[in-house]
Amino acid sequence: MNPSWAEWPRHHTNLFACLELGWRWWLIALCGLALLAATLVKLQHEQGLAMRQARLEITLRALNDRLETGLALGFELGDNHRAQAMLEELLADDSTLISAEVFDASGISLFNTDRGAMGEPVPAGWLVASTRLKDGLAPSAQGGSQRAWSVMGRDDFTLGLPLRSAFGERVGDVCITSQYPATPTPWTLLGAIALSGLGLTALLVLLARNFSLALDARRDIATSMAATARLQSTDQRLSQALDELGRVQDTA
Repeated sequence: MNPSWAEWPRHHTNLFACLELGWRWWLIALCGLALLAATLVKLQHEQGLAMRQARLEITLRALNDRLETGLALGFELGDNHRAQAMLEELLADDSTLISAEVFDASGISLFNTDRGAMGEPVPAGWLVASTRLKDGLAPSAQGGSQRAWSVMGRDDFTLGLPLRSAFGERVGDVCITSQYPATPTPWTLLGAIALSGLGLTALLVLLARNFSLALDARRDIATSMAATARLQSTDQRLSQALDELGRVQDTA
């Protein structure tokens, strides 16, 4: 044991001393917990969006099949007298939908739940997304013959499917626009993270306190050993002085 430990200043074991020893690790752990919480909230939001898109694609595919049935009978897309009613019924059945629309191959709205937009051109992004799937043969997650195109906006997103005639010619598209799912409430997760943070803080304080007590114990041992060594040295010098004094007395 090194006697120089005895010269160290006395370390007082209290809460501030424990925090002084472990605050860096505590800060790193809390940052890790915060990052974990943010990642989980993001994953939960993305999963909710993916589930809504899958559900709406099934709905859109059913609407697409009904519209293509009329095309298979030889009717023109703009002559389908049931199309407007189908769109409005779809919007009434699903409160998450903002609009539903059918537009022709040139991008002009033929049927729309917003009747004032009929005859107007659709957003250019829709035509770009639809053109990218012009072949319409890419397998979808639902196992259909063609997948839906999508356009993600700031506040909503749009899914669409090409409409094909009996000869396989693309004559237009049908699309639905939905609002994003609500951001998941993070309070339950944040509460669990906060409890974990408190538990982690208590654990770090306990570990720091035990380390500090162990350090104090080693310092006390070092101090005792240093005092014993000094006492032994003093005793040895005293014995030597007494022996020398005895020899002087004998010679006298």
